[in-house]
Amino acid sequence: MSRSYKKNCGGKITTTSSDKEDKKIWHRSVRTATHKWENQVQRIPDYDAAPEPPGLYDSPNSDTWSWQSDGGSSLHETDADVIRMLNDIYNCPEEAIAAFNPKYASTWNMMTVISKFIKIESAVQLKEYLSNKNNFKKVIELWKKLNYGK
Repeated sequence: MSRSYKKNCGGKITTTSSDKEDKKIWHRSVRTATHKWENQVQRIPDYDAAPEPPGLYDSPNSDTWSWQSDGGSSLHETDADVIRMLNDIYNCPEEAIAAFNPKYASTWNMMTVISKFIKIESAVQLKEYLSNKNNFKKVIELWKKLNYGK
């Protein structure tokens, strides 16, 4: 059997490190509901009249939106999408520079991230910077960190 691995960037941006405590509470409530149902069924003489067993998600604690880790970041782009965005800039640097305005860069788009490393003056300079594999990787890592917090 193959090992599982994380297939995308991004993760939770919360103050809690795990859902362990919330899962304990949820499992405890599910076990309690199951024990109550078993005791109720044992007292009924006719098993056809027995109520339906509780499900895993019948517990009020099963609502993951109320757990401490609520508020995790959502992944909008996969690794392949991020690489494709950077390749588009590398292939057409003139268009990317024309569309980029550093005064109004409020989002962490790819050109804003590149401008954190170099002062963008020409398409040749931009293409030369991105032709280095290490610079390419640095830009992707910073883009992920700024957009997904990891």
